[in-house]
Amino acid sequence: MKLIILLSLFFGLGSAPDGLPATVKEIRQAYADAHQRIAETTRPGVPRSDMEATFRYMLPAAGETTETVHAFYELSTDTEGEWAVHYHPYFIMRSYNVSVLKFYEEYLYDADSGKLLFVYISGDTYEGEKNEERYYFGPDGLISENIKGERTVTLEELLRKAETLRSSSRPLMDNER
Repeated sequence: MKLIILLSLFFGLGSAPDGLPATVKEIRQAYADAHQRIAETTRPGVPRSDMEATFRYMLPAAGETTETVHAFYELSTDTEGEWAVHYHPYFIMRSYNVSVLKFYEEYLYDADSGKLLFVYISGDTYEGEKNEERYYFGPDGLISENIKGERTVTLEELLRKAETLRSSSRPLMDNER
């Protein structure tokens, strides 16, 4: 049995049946592909499919906070009935501060299914250090994590935050009537 598993991994047969990346290597390639698409669509003169929102608010005992969310989309159209455009987020970046501490997050999704593939979290600590967290998700959930420093979020909180970002940005972009 171990031989079959090793051979399937060696020959690249680790992809999930639904086409989603199933290994860390495949997710890293999807991440690189997403960055390539972002670079291509943010060049001057190229039609863009992204949204950036900045929020400014006060946090008790922390002061003014600025949060920026930048989402990148793939476009699909629905021609049945009334014509509608739908934007499917595939990459979301979020940066914010709490007092003097700065935080940055990235979320990679499969644009077709909306499933979470990867999360990167980086943030300052009160001791002057940096935390870095990487979470890789396959069709059946978490497949790998890499944490440098301290864990700053539970898996449940991470999944809830990722879904909130994905689902809340869609209504702002979709042209539904």
